Amino acid sequence: MDMKLKRLIDEAAIRDCMARYARGVDRMDRALIEGAYWEDGYDRHAHFQGSPREFADWVLGLVASDEATSHLLGQSLIRFEGDRAAVETYYFARHLGQRDGKDVVMAATGRYADVFEERAGEWRVLEREVIVDWAEYVQVAERQSTDLMIDDQPIGRRAPGDFSYQLMNGALTR
Repeated sequence: MDMKLKRLIDEAAIRDCMARYARGVDRMDRALIEGAYWEDGYDRHAHFQGSPREFADWVLGLVASDEATSHLLGQSLIRFEGDRAAVETYYFARHLGQRDGKDVVMAATGRYADVFEERAGEWRVLEREVIVDWAEYVQVAERQSTDLMIDDQPIGRRAPGDFSYQLMNGALTR
């Protein structure tokens, strides 16, 4: 295969892995979170440092008290060196929860600084350093009631009750 074409395919595989990771955190899906890393990987993430399994335990415990989370991924800069790639991906994370008895959103933006490695044709995170550029808590002034939603409109849920699991598991039509 032409090396330029292979690198485009590799970039798509890395971005897909990042999307599965973000979905895993937001839907509280352990398999997606752990599957983004090699088992011998390492993550340095806010107040956490450890293995992918330990990270999944930590992050699932952290977001369990949140009503909802949303991780939006931005651009990725990818530089290949053989079967490894240095990857910097911007993120914007929002966590809806409680603080001092009030609804708050913790908003943070920063970058995932990753070393990805390809093994047997698959790209996963080998090492991750999370860089926080800024974070803040914002008190929620007013919440939208689900009564205002369109009838039968899917509302975000944790795995496996979220509508996206039906979609991604082959139910393209209703």
